[in-house]
Amino acid sequence: MEVAGRFYNQGIYAEKSRKKAEYWLRKAMKSSDPEARKELAQME
Repeated sequence: MEVAGRFYNQGIYAEKSRKKAEYWLRKAMKSSDPEARKELAQME
């Protein structure tokens, strides 16, 4: 999940989309993924 959020956030393999990145990163955070927290913090 975190990887999908990172791809959308950085435009890797997918069109850059803040909305989709936030969705996937927040979903990953709910599963206690520490990398998702870091990526989401960098977006803000």
